[in-house]
Amino acid sequence: MPKLPNTLSARLQQNSEFVAAYAVVLQAECNHEQTEQGGSSISNERLLYCRILGCLLEYAPGDRSRGLVASEISGCGRDQEKLLEFGKWYFDHFEQMLQAAADFRNSDRTISDYCPADANLQPPATQEELTEDPVPGSHELAHRMVMRRDHRRCQLTGGPDIHTRRAREYSEGDPMPVYVEGHHILHQITAPEDGDDYSKTTWALIERLGFRSVLDELRGTGVHRLENMMAVFSVANRFFNSLNIWLSPVDNEPNAYYVEHNIEHYERLDMDLQQKVVFSTRKPGEWPLPSSKYLEIHAACARVAHFSGAGDYINDRIMRIECGMQP
Repeated sequence: MPKLPNTLSARLQQNSEFVAAYAVVLQAECNHEQTEQGGSSISNERLLYCRILGCLLEYAPGDRSRGLVASEISGCGRDQEKLLEFGKWYFDHFEQMLQAAADFRNSDRTISDYCPADANLQPPATQEELTEDPVPGSHELAHRMVMRRDHRRCQLTGGPDIHTRRAREYSEGDPMPVYVEGHHILHQITAPEDGDDYSKTTWALIERLGFRSVLDELRGTGVHRLENMMAVFSVANRFFNSLNIWLSPVDNEPNAYYVEHNIEHYERLDMDLQQKVVFSTRKPGEWPLPSSKYLEIHAACARVAHFSGAGDYINDRIMRIECGMQP
């Protein structure tokens, strides 16, 4: 598992609160490396708790979120068990998210087969009723709208939907036609009183990072707003939900993002990710683009899971359990 860097990045080094909190985490990591040399799962996880907190200070979605994390770290004082409990909270929530992604990956369902936000919906009476509200009232309607906005192409691979004329006109050198659907960026978020374990986990993470306004926007069928939707190849979306793919904004280029990933043995997959995606819309009033805020939250979770080592550790344990081995 990778150790934390000795310092935060240059810009963050200018903030004394972040630097002080990071020093606390580094000291905790050092203490546990010295005292827990056995390499047991418990000692490994305790190191991961420290590294998750360090990575949150580096990769949290914005300085307000970093400030909240730094404040909680400082609030632990010299109580390292309390600090570890704080890191364990995030570890447990990442584990629940990745377990839910694995369960979905191993099922035959598509994401539109079951959406908690749609569980109690009544079918609209008319097509006109479908279009009265600027926020789509169901996943199915959001899917149809985002497919039009995104030109029926996967935003991660560039491949046209396999059912379109572009796919039939495929020629060598074009992105491979793929099965494209409308998918959520922040996936299956529902209020704790209504959702399943995955939904509650995502809700709790976003709330603790200080994005209550995002939860208000995505409550109920608000999760289907087009700002939270992308047209994506179903296989690529499973990696996106598993925090193996994320988008990073391109400096000085609006609505442009680098497609980043940490997929092991990527070259063996029948999937070719784009290096960069530029979102566009013909009707910005009706078909708004993906929210940079939602993408930033998703990318922060992916980076923390990756750079802390927690993602690989959790996925390895999930795989061992699936294979009938000891975790």
